[in-house]
Amino acid sequence: MKTIQNIFLKTALGISLLVLTVGCDKDNPLDVLDVCGSGAWTEQVQAELTAWSTAISNYASAPSAENCEAFKKTGTAYIDALENVQACVSATNQQAYNKALAEAKIDINETDCTDL
Repeated sequence: MKTIQNIFLKTALGISLLVLTVGCDKDNPLDVLDVCGSGAWTEQVQAELTAWSTAISNYASAPSAENCEAFKKTGTAYIDALENVQACVSATNQQAYNKALAEAKIDINETDCTDL
């Protein structure tokens, strides 16, 4: 079973990579979903990021099955939100973005809440 610190550091690093590599895709003349312009995509994922950050803090300070499940649920919601703005990722960063999302999903899914 992975430690909370290990999960947090790896997942946070992956998510940070996502945030740093996202930019409006200039090859998207129709502005798919109209989420890329003027930083609107960041606003769309902010609620999920805030909920996940709170869940991470709660889980780290009080490792319980309930807090673990909240960590997994809010982490999955954040990843889903990031997938919804995937059209905003430039073509040159798409591979790294997809890899970071996939790794974050694996880390969250592999977190075992039954032993708490």
